[in-house]
Amino acid sequence: MIRQYEAIVIVPVTAAGEKFEALKAAYAEQLKKLGGKQTAIHELGRRAFGYVIQKHREGLYFVVDFELDSLKLRDFYKAMMLVEGILRHTIFTKPDLFKKKAAKPKKIRKETSQKAPAHAKVS
Repeated sequence: MIRQYEAIVIVPVTAAGEKFEALKAAYAEQLKKLGGKQTAIHELGRRAFGYVIQKHREGLYFVVDFELDSLKLRDFYKAMMLVEGILRHTIFTKPDLFKKKAAKPKKIRKETSQKAPAHAKVS
């Protein structure tokens, strides 16, 4: 089943320029190999890390929105771990906000004769 995903990718600051573009292209190329489709890409720019990652204190972030068969997601993740120049990446399933949920059947209460409370006034 084809699903929508969002990946956050961190590359070293030293990869700015042509190497950064090459890493983005490698990400898209790997998607195409597995039959996926890149729908959008957003550059978030340079950000400092909260801790040191592979001797780097800051990195360049980009977010990739894509569609891929859910059975091929693990292969894609493993392939991206092998790409030299990517410090970290993680993939999230995008929520399907417009998908209609099946309506739950309403509970039907039986009508019972209820007596009025003793303290209630009857007019």
